[in-house]
Amino acid sequence: LVDEPEGALPGAIDVARHPTPWNTADKWRSCDTMIYRWFQHRTCEAAYYLVLEYDCRVTVDLLDFYRPYLDADVVVARWRSQTSEPHWDWFCEIDRLEPDERAHAAGVTPIASTLFSHDALERVCAHVPSADVLSELRLGTAIQKAGLRVRELGPRDNAHLHWIELRSPILVPGFYHPVKAVHHNRRQAVHALKQIPRRLRSLVRILGQAIGPR
Repeated sequence: LVDEPEGALPGAIDVARHPTPWNTADKWRSCDTMIYRWFQHRTCEAAYYLVLEYDCRVTVDLLDFYRPYLDADVVVARWRSQTSEPHWDWFCEIDRLEPDERAHAAGVTPIASTLFSHDALERVCAHVPSADVLSELRLGTAIQKAGLRVRELGPRDNAHLHWIELRSPILVPGFYHPVKAVHHNRRQAVHALKQIPRRLRSLVRILGQAIGPR
């Protein structure tokens, strides 16, 4: 799937041709909407749908990898809830959600490696917020609002789904994401520094909730 035709591989499906209620100007922030737009205009169906991105490297049998988790509606690498992880960075955008959605706010990190059953993805698409929030927050909120059963991958299975830089060759079988050149990670570090004001706003919001109204 691509959200613009430029540079697409042969046979790619360009979801940009479908109408969208979401702000997709920033492709990184809106990458989750590619899933919803494709599913709503799909030309094939399956029992399960797995999100793989261009920077994933998989050296295991995916059927074996996910089989222990198939009792869940959705399988994620990491689940961010307001109860277990109230300080997650992107909860600073909760106020952009509709008032009735804010209690359901949750996050999925990363979106790559997420597995949906067919029924689950159908329900997710029916509950996706229209607000301009980060993709990981929008998807998590839709899953929570739909009342789906979520399971996280175990520590061994999600061990390589993170931004920690590997300084040795990929030798251990697993699911790796993101696989990028080192200079890309440096750009991410610069981006993180630019986000400091946003993180301070998040801290202020959290402190305000802790103190409560006077």
